[in-house]
Amino acid sequence: MSLTPRPTGQLTLNNRSDDSRDITAPIPLPIIFTQVDGKITLTDLKLWYMLLHYSWDDLLTKSKIGEWHSVKETELNLLFAKYTGTKSIERLWDSAKRLANLRVEFQQVDDYGDLWRGISSLFHCRYKEKGQRDGILDYMFPAPLIPMLLDPKVYARLQITFILQLKSKYAIGLYQMLETVANKRTPTLIGSVSDLRSWLKVPHGKLTNWANLYNKALLPALRELNANEDLIGLKIDLDVIKSGRGSKVDKVVFTVFKIESRVSFEKTLRSSVAKKIESNLYAVVPPIPEFKIIEIARKYAKKFDHKILEQQWRQKIANEGAPENALASFAGYCKAVGKKSF
Repeated sequence: MSLTPRPTGQLTLNNRSDDSRDITAPIPLPIIFTQVDGKITLTDLKLWYMLLHYSWDDLLTKSKIGEWHSVKETELNLLFAKYTGTKSIERLWDSAKRLANLRVEFQQVDDYGDLWRGISSLFHCRYKEKGQRDGILDYMFPAPLIPMLLDPKVYARLQITFILQLKSKYAIGLYQMLETVANKRTPTLIGSVSDLRSWLKVPHGKLTNWANLYNKALLPALRELNANEDLIGLKIDLDVIKSGRGSKVDKVVFTVFKIESRVSFEKTLRSSVAKKIESNLYAVVPPIPEFKIIEIARKYAKKFDHKILEQQWRQKIANEGAPENALASFAGYCKAVGKKSF
């Protein structure tokens, strides 16, 4: 079984000195390609990425079955202040409402090989009314997105701490897109002006002419990313292709170059991750034939992806120790997860 990609690092309030480059999350391309129809702010985007990374380990047992994640607003504000450099999240509820209005279209293949097309919001949120407030924020990621988030077929690994430090929402959009090509043999991103607007997440009807789009969105975003090449390990070149009468802009071409420090860091990270996976997940219980995993998962937790169930179970027993009977242990885990879904 090939392991599904997982976040690395941890967002925490303690003083541990983790390399910020190691706090990452694998984001599926449909999420990255999400188009924005209404207003969205820099804070909104940062809040979504922070909460996703923060609650990743509980997505299967909470969001997937319609249960709320909870976080103290004071803790959330302290985390936000630590990683963004700003005091707190102002008007938290307004940010949550804007996030809930975003939509993502996606395709998924189920266990039977059927291809499905879907559409979903990106976020749910609630808190108690005035007079009953308890300082707790409840939030949830829509259930249809959980299989895609936990087992993305195509994704880009994004540095969460870098996103939280950015000053431009357009820089976040551009950074996301460039990471989708950074590991390709030809790391080039080519698109029309319409594509560029979508990549930068420019709301419909805003920055409609090229001069405004370039000067107010693209150029500031590009400058901010290149000014931080030591953090993301990338240097970005831009070519603007013009054609036709009046030299109208036809295409934009981004070329991404990895700097030496990133190449070295990724090599070290891949080696350490491979060793950790081997020791933590497969040393406790050797690989189990996939047909057995599918059979048990469909019997006791048929609503869930069998690969995700196995990985979650392996992470659990890595902490608890080897079970006497691996198949019985996996069946018990599936039963427990299956019961929570009813």
